[in-house]
Amino acid sequence: MFKIFGDNFQDSFLKFYFQAYLLIERSLRIRSQNSLTIREMLLLGLLDRMKKNNDHTVMNIAKYLQVSPPVISNSVKSLIRKGYLKKVLNTNDNRVYFLELTEQGKLSNQRSFQFGDHLVKKSIGKLSLFDVRAMMKAFRVVETVIDEENKTLDTEEKLPTKANLK
Repeated sequence: MFKIFGDNFQDSFLKFYFQAYLLIERSLRIRSQNSLTIREMLLLGLLDRMKKNNDHTVMNIAKYLQVSPPVISNSVKSLIRKGYLKKVLNTNDNRVYFLELTEQGKLSNQRSFQFGDHLVKKSIGKLSLFDVRAMMKAFRVVETVIDEENKTLDTEEKLPTKANLK
């Protein structure tokens, strides 16, 4: 299926990413009766984590993901329509709605985490302790590089361009 990738490290890394992405997408399609996209599933997971910090508004999610509120709003509307999310009025400020997972959303989120857990345990079970430690070290390096790239993009976004100097 992935014969377009070669045997070098970069190709192996991209192949891993694509395989994982497609597996998650396929799992979602099968387990959620075609109703969730990967983006929506990730948003449900993020909302579940953010709820613990009382940050579960469209504005806070958009700020956290560094996207415009309408992008999040469209996904939220879809998730509400599909029955995975609901809006709850903030009793301190009637202009603000908090987002909460419905029972269906909680169940879907739980299944997603269980599937991820299953993949990790199955993979780690086939590795030696040395391999697991090396993999953790590699993940930390990749995470650091991703963080550095995000900081670079943050800086570039703030730099004036010819278009916004006019």
